[in-house]
Amino acid sequence: MRRSLFALSRSRLQILSPIDLGLRTTSIGSKVSRKTENVLQTASQSFIRNVRSTSSSASSAAGGGARAPETDEERMRREDAEEEERRQKMEEEAFEQQQYDPNEPLVARVSRILWTSVKVGAATAFVGIVCYAGYTIVTTLLPVGSSSNAIMRKASDAALHDPDVHAYFGEGAKTYGLDPGGRAEGRRYFVPEYKYEDPLTGEKYHRVKFTLEGQRGHSPVKAWVFAEVAASTHEFRFLIVATKDGQRVISIIDRRPPLMTDEERLARVTGLIQDAGWHFYADNDSDVRDQAGVLGDFWLKVKCIRCDQEPEKCTSNGVPVTVGSLPVWKTTTLVKGAKRLEELEKMVIPLANPQKKAWWANFG
Repeated sequence: MRRSLFALSRSRLQILSPIDLGLRTTSIGSKVSRKTENVLQTASQSFIRNVRSTSSSASSAAGGGARAPETDEERMRREDAEEEERRQKMEEEAFEQQQYDPNEPLVARVSRILWTSVKVGAATAFVGIVCYAGYTIVTTLLPVGSSSNAIMRKASDAALHDPDVHAYFGEGAKTYGLDPGGRAEGRRYFVPEYKYEDPLTGEKYHRVKFTLEGQRGHSPVKAWVFAEVAASTHEFRFLIVATKDGQRVISIIDRRPPLMTDEERLARVTGLIQDAGWHFYADNDSDVRDQAGVLGDFWLKVKCIRCDQEPEKCTSNGVPVTVGSLPVWKTTTLVKGAKRLEELEKMVIPLANPQKKAWWANFG
């Protein structure tokens, strides 16, 4: 097919040779007028263009004839794809124009940015609230591990099966969470909790408080239930039921160590100070009397250095002998002033529990 088209074009171009030759002959010396020559030249150029366009059209038809005709479904699919591409391009151009429009006023740009920030912040806050609400619902309805509701469920089971509680609150006793009074029943799933760490031992504890309600005779009676577990073992440290009117306290479990007397506290503090080699530095009798009055007879276990009498010893130990710098306790750092028993107990926390820092260690 292509060869036949090429031969046809060649034969048509050969027909033009006499015309071109005639034009050349006429330009040399023929009697044909100049006007006739221009007309013939224009006609020959038009004929050449028509021949070339006809040849290209025939070639395109010959090449396209090999492809199968496009079906309606393919045409619709192609048009949909082109429409989608045009729509996406228009959206991208509109977005770019909105974001980077150099002619946009400054006030409008700032307003748009602020409004976008507000929308993003509101969406983030909404997601956070939804997540927190879901977590609260799950931990409340499905208490597991060391959650406050799990401790309450375990403590309720132990309290309701205690003989003394059963005898005092009757057969139909029940427990629930916080009871603020009135008809606020919806808050009864909330269980107040308190987590803390013993400063002396470093042990972590988890304490909860909830309500126990029963029937004593013909009148209802309510009580607070206090339960505390060790965070490491989840074992009860104490479980105590106390009526709200203060008439009865039932101690179901109490594994707390007995409270120390003041003499035992003084002996413990001064013993730790003596073993650690801490010293008290002063430069007058008044400061010495104040600190000795706190420790009483146990003051003899503490080494006191008078900087007004032995300034070289104070200076060699890193204690400045200047006005207003004394008295001080020389521990791992300098702690200024005479201390009360409670303050000394906080100071010796690292001695009783090396993993725990004293409150003043962060400021030294």
